[in-house]
Amino acid sequence: MRLIISMVVLCFSTACTSDESLKKIQPLSQTKHDFVVQNCYESTKGDFSDSFQRYMDDKMVTINHLKQQANNDDYRDVLFALNHFSDHWDRLMGARNDACEQWAKCEYLVDSKRLDQQVCANRDIEFGIARIKLITFFNYIEQISLSNKTSKTRQ
Repeated sequence: MRLIISMVVLCFSTACTSDESLKKIQPLSQTKHDFVVQNCYESTKGDFSDSFQRYMDDKMVTINHLKQQANNDDYRDVLFALNHFSDHWDRLMGARNDACEQWAKCEYLVDSKRLDQQVCANRDIEFGIARIKLITFFNYIEQISLSNKTSKTRQ
């Protein structure tokens, strides 16, 4: 009987200790998660993604209006190009989000005095490059849009 009671007490104390340990770890993990979300997603809401989506929606409306005027091959080619632009944008955004998360996790550890700032230098560079790629692609898309508008006004 004593053996059973001691086993129950041992199991109960182990379970309680594990639960308390999890409670101590979870806030730190949650705080890091919140830091990443705040720095990578909340602060960038409505930036390029909304502008790009508006651009793509506008182009889809234009293409649908021109569908009757264009032959099927031209329509498919333009639709393919727009889908390719959209896919490329999604890949660039994914790379930007990954780089931002890595940078934010590193910065969180620097802020909590667990890492030296120099350790995060590569993450900062990778994040900067990912943002530059996004901006460059968006500018390229805008130039295509402007060149199309300019050629239409000349005609």
